[in-house]
Amino acid sequence: MSQLLQLQNRKRHLNSQISTNRTTVRNLEKRITRLKSARTQVSSALNMLRSSRNRINRVSIGATSWRGNRKNNFDKKYDRYKSSVKTYVTKVEDSRDRLSDEIKRIEAQRSTCLANISSMQNTINTLNTQIGVIERAMRNG
Repeated sequence: MSQLLQLQNRKRHLNSQISTNRTTVRNLEKRITRLKSARTQVSSALNMLRSSRNRINRVSIGATSWRGNRKNNFDKKYDRYKSSVKTYVTKVEDSRDRLSDEIKRIEAQRSTCLANISSMQNTINTLNTQIGVIERAMRNG
């Protein structure tokens, strides 16, 4: 009788762990969805930023319009602008990449939980077989 109780307790414990893992999977899936949405928004913003940068970089300034100090001042400011935009684009790209890395990490956690659920279900199937054998033996005396 004690072996039967041990098997039943183990089965209850595994069912509880499966329930916990399923809740974890649902929460991870929600996080993945939110992160993918954020990554899409960041990617869209990055594309718009690059497009704006390219339009501004293609603006042609006539060489005769700027001379001397005005040209030097303009060139310095334009170089600062290009440097600032380049830095900003890099930061946005890094943010997008960090989101992608986080998505991969959470997807791996999700896969681990799903594998654990599968393993525990297989163990429960084995326990059910063992419980059935003991119960039949007890009925048959």
